[in-house]
Amino acid sequence: MMTFIILFCSITILAACHFTYKSAAKLNGNLLLGVTLPKYEPESPEVMEIVSAFKKALNLHSTIGAAAHIPILLVLWFSYISVFLILYMLWCVFYMGGCMYLYKKYFLKLYNLKKEKKWFNGEKLHITVIDSQVSAAKDQMPLTAWWFIPAFLICLIPLLFPGGLSYFRSGIGGIFLFLLPFLLKILFLTLYYIFAKRRTITYSNDTELNMACNKMTKRSWSICWILIAFIDSLSFLALDWILISDGFQSTFLFTVYILIQSLCIFILLSSVSYIRKKRIYLLSADKEPIMVDEDDYWITGAYNNPNDHSLLAPSRYGSNISFNMAHPAGRIITGGLYIFTAVLCIWLSIVFLRFDFVPFDLQLNGDNVSITAAEYDIQFPISAVEDIQLTDQAPQGTYYKNNGVDAQQYFLGNFKYKEYGQCKMYYYRNYTPVIKIKTDQYTVFFNTKDSEKTEEIYRILKEAVESRQHVLPL
Repeated sequence: MMTFIILFCSITILAACHFTYKSAAKLNGNLLLGVTLPKYEPESPEVMEIVSAFKKALNLHSTIGAAAHIPILLVLWFSYISVFLILYMLWCVFYMGGCMYLYKKYFLKLYNLKKEKKWFNGEKLHITVIDSQVSAAKDQMPLTAWWFIPAFLICLIPLLFPGGLSYFRSGIGGIFLFLLPFLLKILFLTLYYIFAKRRTITYSNDTELNMACNKMTKRSWSICWILIAFIDSLSFLALDWILISDGFQSTFLFTVYILIQSLCIFILLSSVSYIRKKRIYLLSADKEPIMVDEDDYWITGAYNNPNDHSLLAPSRYGSNISFNMAHPAGRIITGGLYIFTAVLCIWLSIVFLRFDFVPFDLQLNGDNVSITAAEYDIQFPISAVEDIQLTDQAPQGTYYKNNGVDAQQYFLGNFKYKEYGQCKMYYYRNYTPVIKIKTDQYTVFFNTKDSEKTEEIYRILKEAVESRQHVLPL
């Protein structure tokens, strides 16, 4: 399942980046590779040569990115998960950063060609052209945000499942699982408002045409985010049912959950394609186009226009939006996102390095048993132990992971087995013996990579359980 999820994420990253940047090589009004060109120039040999070189470079980069992903995926099977995670994050930086670099490189080539040929010389417009009638009507263009209410209400349905309330109150994992769908709905609602409130675009001197293009764009994006929010809520509803109903034979059901989530990607990509094609169709009949040359504001790869007081601007390719780096909030938000991403990646790397390389340890502290292992320390009294066994057999049976790590080398964290119920796993695969401790709340499986140490821990625990007396720490 882990491999399937990673593969799905990787294919999504590859497809989204490749086709988003490749869309820049298609003429979008008078924009090509993000550069404003006169209508009679996109077919010129010099322009086509640059566009062709960009396509070839992007195709080669995507091929290398896909090929480089294969050995990284193999690391997930044959090495530590922390090593895989670090390599995977570096792969993401390499691929996404490479796409950005190629776009900027060929944007500058076409931009310099344009300057050399003196296209638009003396006709640059460094002002924001606004159709006041269209701008005044922008709030009536998208669907109302009230359509998000059903998506939020669906998130409450799992509380009505038998055992749903107790499941979500069982620990931090359950609370997070309950809150996550709401947090995602807030994210989608935020994106809805970003696309709904951004300034209208003036394409033509024809107000009706401007109205039609902007209404189509804003309405399509509002429908997109509402549908994504609704489908996401349904997918979490299915996931909650799987977990709360103890559906152990759930690989197929989890696959269904992933497929439902993938519909969100399909809707997003379909919306991008529809909006672009519909806009081109509407503008094809325009007899009064406005040729606005703002290329100077995009030289750095981001929008930087001190004459525009808007925080956001539509990007020149794909469905992206860009923060206006001339706006103080744009610089703060962009810098904050980069810092947050870097800190998150470093923190995840440290956490998984601890998972992989901090050994499991068990100590007796007075009448309490303490187990330490990275982020999953537990403690319970000797009096809670109902049975203790030493076995050469690995934990057997059907299980699913509540929260923890199911790696090739070990099990760590909170699992649920059909045969044992709730379990705390501190188990190195392919190492025996294993100590099985049954308490009044859960079953603990513990071992070390040193069989003699594991046997010694078992002997002292067994004596402590039988005597219920104070013993010295191991």
